[in-house]
Amino acid sequence: ATGIMPFMPAKVLVPKNPLLRMLRGLVSLVLITLRLPFLLAAVLLVSINSLLISLIPIPFLRRPLQRLSDVIGCRYILFILGFWWISAGWEQKKVVSARGKADQGWPPCGDATSGTLLVANSCSYLDILYLSFRFSPTYGVPLREASSAKKQQCLVPKGLFGMLWDVAFSPKQDESQAVPVADLVARCKASSLGPLCILPEGLTSHEGAMLPFLPPVGGAPGLENTAWP
Repeated sequence: ATGIMPFMPAKVLVPKNPLLRMLRGLVSLVLITLRLPFLLAAVLLVSINSLLISLIPIPFLRRPLQRLSDVIGCRYILFILGFWWISAGWEQKKVVSARGKADQGWPPCGDATSGTLLVANSCSYLDILYLSFRFSPTYGVPLREASSAKKQQCLVPKGLFGMLWDVAFSPKQDESQAVPVADLVARCKASSLGPLCILPEGLTSHEGAMLPFLPPVGGAPGLENTAWP
């Protein structure tokens, strides 16, 4: 992870003139009113599609339908939220992959298949929508309060809406759902559940700074017991 958060909003310049501030507030209110019905309809359609697609028992049929639903649905939601164009590219002109070959494909990691391991930081629900738009992954969240060293090496698997709920409310995690990383990767590969995207911070960062990585990705001595807000 680079620490660069593409959806972290830039500093907003607030007009000093009270009339301009009032006008800006009215324009924002109108835009919210116009966008809200479309946003709610899009979220409802994506959730219904995801539920119906998850009932398909045949992996090689379920996966392309899930990708189609996420590509259209998540991108449409981002469009409604004001992200007209989202650029994607390599930070450098030439990137050497782990295989030792120059990797210049677009979009980055576009060939990620089920079982591919992705590691990404997240600062809001927008990142989750974008990752689902690009990859339709299974998300893996480290346990924030693991009861044992063994559980520290496990992840709690989540889908799109489970991850959005986790980002919004940071609910108490169910340790019984935690799965070892190797087993979760194997499950994603065998059942065509998409890449496994690990969010190693365990929580979203709302201040633009990366949080310490939790096990199993990070968790250097002294960091795994860091108090989380």
